[in-house]
Amino acid sequence: MKKAIVLLTTVLFFVLKSTAQFETGQRIFSGGINFNNYNNQTDLNNSTSKNAQTSFSLDASLGKFVRSNVSRGFSINYGHNYQKSDPSAYKLNYNSIGIGLFSTHYRSFGRNFYGFLRFTVNGSYQFGTTVQSGVDQKNRGYELSTGLTPGISYRLNKRVLVNGTLNNIASLNFNHRRTTYSNSGEVNKINQTGLYSSLSNGSLGAIGIGFSLLLNK
Repeated sequence: MKKAIVLLTTVLFFVLKSTAQFETGQRIFSGGINFNNYNNQTDLNNSTSKNAQTSFSLDASLGKFVRSNVSRGFSINYGHNYQKSDPSAYKLNYNSIGIGLFSTHYRSFGRNFYGFLRFTVNGSYQFGTTVQSGVDQKNRGYELSTGLTPGISYRLNKRVLVNGTLNNIASLNFNHRRTTYSNSGEVNKINQTGLYSSLSNGSLGAIGIGFSLLLNK
């Protein structure tokens, strides 16, 4: 599968000679909302355990075609995750705020079909609290990343593109986290750097489908 993805990317961007025909100066917008709510209760031997989780995320990007086949712009995102378990009295309240820059390069093939490669640079600030075994943990950190995402777009009409992506087929990340504890003066710091891929064990792990809107200049 990995060889197939590499071959697909090579065909799209080194063999195809035609360029996409978008209007220079035109803007392109993409956005998304994700929400998840989960509740579970288990009764066993006269005891009850409860687990609940709520998470949501918001993201948006706005770009501009600097050439007929290249758009560049920025993105913003926010994510929230809340978890609670009883009778263990475990609680998690976590947030993430991020901004990023991107450059997308298009190549046309066939009528209304486009292959593209998106290069991204992102930064996010993460903060939250965890309560575990009666101890409050305060977490603060940040993440810096750069990634490569190939994909295919179909121009549904004058304003709408339908996109299929292989998200972060390759990415480089640096993560820093600092944790303090309510019952001691201990400070735990973690720095982690990694090179990742959405290809895992030869299979695809992050396929995305979405829409983009082409706006006026």
